[in-house]
Amino acid sequence: VKFVLLLSVLLLSACQSIIDNSQKLSNQVIDSDESIEYVDESNLWNYIASHQELRIEEHPRILEHIDWFKQHPDYLTRISERAQPYLYLIVSEVEKEGLPIEIALLPIIESDYYPFSFSHGTAVGLWQFIPSTGKLYGLDQDWWYEDRRDVLASTRAAVKYMKDLNKLFNGDWLLSIAAYNAGPGRIQKAIKANTESGQETDFWHLDLPKETARYVPKLLALAKIVKEPSRYNQNLLKIDRNPYLKAIELNSQFDLALIAQWTGLSIDQIYTFNPGLRRWATPVTLPYTILLPQDVVSRFENKLSQAGERPQISWARHEVRSG
Repeated sequence: VKFVLLLSVLLLSACQSIIDNSQKLSNQVIDSDESIEYVDESNLWNYIASHQELRIEEHPRILEHIDWFKQHPDYLTRISERAQPYLYLIVSEVEKEGLPIEIALLPIIESDYYPFSFSHGTAVGLWQFIPSTGKLYGLDQDWWYEDRRDVLASTRAAVKYMKDLNKLFNGDWLLSIAAYNAGPGRIQKAIKANTESGQETDFWHLDLPKETARYVPKLLALAKIVKEPSRYNQNLLKIDRNPYLKAIELNSQFDLALIAQWTGLSIDQIYTFNPGLRRWATPVTLPYTILLPQDVVSRFENKLSQAGERPQISWARHEVRSG
């Protein structure tokens, strides 16, 4: 009887302990649930904010850039308007290859999200590829077309380059991003110098060119601002988390005037969506992928179907030699 009584007491005690613990856990869940802030991820900026991966310190070099953005609140408003056609495509390519989503913010630093941007160092496009690195990553440059300005081609090349850099620097994203700006050799040289002098070899301790020393903190500052724009007095224009552009494969060369006629777009708009175009027609090399806004795609594809396989243009470039 004593054994049964003792067992009953122990069971009651255990049950009470489980109930107490369950109540504690229940209270923790309620408290946690109350603190959750639901974000409208149909806005692409909010989606980027919710899926950030990079660790951001309260570093003076980051705060310096945040102060600049706070003093220039119209800057990111203009950038968000300019990025609208391209941002979804770029985020998709970045995520597809498993890179931190913050990489999609790099064109803000590189080119102000302006695909026709060029630098004194012969770098062009959203991702500012120089000719040699562009060729290394399959970006062709000829009379008809400049792949470094092509939004899709240059983004895929940039993502591949960044993956290679991250592998080279053993998964350290800050070093990889710094190497995208300065080149891997310059970062390796700085790491070697710190190793030999017994100093730490993380990004913050390296002796780097001024531009590179500011480059990484600026990206981290942008990531913080995108996460809490109102806190930093910023207005990011809403960008829907839906594809703005669709890629269409062309098997014939096209006069841009005909594409404009079929779609209702201006030729300037066609250039904006396809900044790699250098002439009045699509390239002679086929097939060629053109980017068009979703709302004109069905109209264009209907016209394309009606035209069949007939060539829509026939241009050739001839060099005239003296004599």
